[in-house]
Amino acid sequence: MPNTSFKFGNTMIGAGQPCFIIAEIGINHEGDTEYCKQMVKACAEAGADAVKLQTSDPDENYHPDTESYEIYKKSFLGFEQTGEIFEYAKSLGLEVFTTSGLRTLEWVEKLNPSGYKISSGLFSNFYLIEQTVQKGRPVILSTGLSAYEDIDRVVAIFEKNALKDYAILQCTSLYPCPDEHINLSAIDEIAKRYGVVSGLSDHSVTKDIPALSVASGAKVIEKHFSLDTSRPSYDHSISLDFEGFKDMVFMIRRAETLMGSSKKALIPEIEVKRKNMERFIFSSQKLTKGKVVSIDDLLFLRARSESQNLLSASECENLIGKEIVNDINALEPIKEKDVKN
Repeated sequence: MPNTSFKFGNTMIGAGQPCFIIAEIGINHEGDTEYCKQMVKACAEAGADAVKLQTSDPDENYHPDTESYEIYKKSFLGFEQTGEIFEYAKSLGLEVFTTSGLRTLEWVEKLNPSGYKISSGLFSNFYLIEQTVQKGRPVILSTGLSAYEDIDRVVAIFEKNALKDYAILQCTSLYPCPDEHINLSAIDEIAKRYGVVSGLSDHSVTKDIPALSVASGAKVIEKHFSLDTSRPSYDHSISLDFEGFKDMVFMIRRAETLMGSSKKALIPEIEVKRKNMERFIFSSQKLTKGKVVSIDDLLFLRARSESQNLLSASECENLIGKEIVNDINALEPIKEKDVKN
């Protein structure tokens, strides 16, 4: 069985932990190491827990006649460049990891990533998945191009290799993703179906959806980040800028606060409030000694907070049919000593 909480780098994620917020830098650095470091710093300042890159050798992953090949060729960062960014991210207290291909996997491993990301575009590459899993690091699995039967096959590889530390993210690979295809309900279903940490990789252009996902049980949230969302190409147009990402983090943390606890126990403030608002038993009219109490003789009133030793309205049935042993004026409390046991 997978773990419902596990360590990702130096950070615990999952049950009992705050949402783990990943800033997906991807290739929005456009191949510029210094620009990427500026992005990493901004992610840290915006409240991200981790940054993720995409480290895919274009010659291994894309045919030269595709647009993807051209974009990834321009933005590819090699071992030394990626290592520089990893070290910088770690110095800021961020977890850092990447999506890798076979050619880059071995040197990414040397950079000591917090874990690995496997995107749904790689689900058919069983050999790469197995090689990644065998590194023994935690994995975050995104499901934007997959149905449950596809996820089942990847999870089977995890199980075969005894991987227990992984999270599965609900995702829909439309750019941008319209509201009707976000499917936040899948977050809870994934958690139940696979017994895992679940979350959301969000491809919408809004900042509120990740916060809403908290109510669906999301424990990991991934969102694209850009310093300038107006820049052409790459993933800038489906990303949040610094202010948007910062607002998103605030909304997520507030949503977590609002979710609170499933335990319905009284906090001290409510204990005091309850005493001030509880209903107690009073006489509705003057009652004389020997009177047998009926419901018409009783009022259930909120009393002043300093009132002591009053009978709660819940004691009503214990009074009805009992004989009054002391005269009681109207609007006076009826106490145990006023009735015959």
